[in-house]
Amino acid sequence: MPKRDYLKKQRKKFSVVSTGDAVHCVRVIARGAVMVEEVISLDLGTEKFTVTNIPSGLYESWEKVWPLNFMGKLVLVDRMGADLCVLELEDYKKQKWGKRKTLIPSASMKALEDEHGTVFPYSFDFQLAEVFWFWVKDTMFISYDLRTREENELERLEKEGCETMHPLQHSLVHLEGMQPEENQRRHPHSPWH
Repeated sequence: MPKRDYLKKQRKKFSVVSTGDAVHCVRVIARGAVMVEEVISLDLGTEKFTVTNIPSGLYESWEKVWPLNFMGKLVLVDRMGADLCVLELEDYKKQKWGKRKTLIPSASMKALEDEHGTVFPYSFDFQLAEVFWFWVKDTMFISYDLRTREENELERLEKEGCETMHPLQHSLVHLEGMQPEENQRRHPHSPWH
């Protein structure tokens, strides 16, 4: 039975991941003894939503599950024991999950954490699919080559560096095709009135 203690104070968890052709919202909600674990996917081409249930009871705790984009697919990265595992949403339109696989074995994870302390999954390198990035809170990023099992530190960061390393866009204006309202007024033929 999944542990639900972490939801006592905060009974909801949401994460949003863009995979290029779709935006996925991973949603976990607990109401009493009922727990809803699902992915709501918006296909950006058709503007249709699909809801895919996450296999029930798969995760004991959602505190150590990180939704990420891997080569245009949503993956759930988690710690299963000492291993770092991945579950891929193979086809959100068909609501099909792949098999949960070990991404980084326990010996490698132990070596990383012995050297750096607690590491948090951060992202995959989109240019090189076999490179995985970890974040070490307020200090550095580490790249880990899944093929060679070698790690490299990105130079140690000052607190300001951590904030600028992954700048967030706090407005829809920054999305492709969006324009600020003042630009829309200048373009009378725009369909966005």
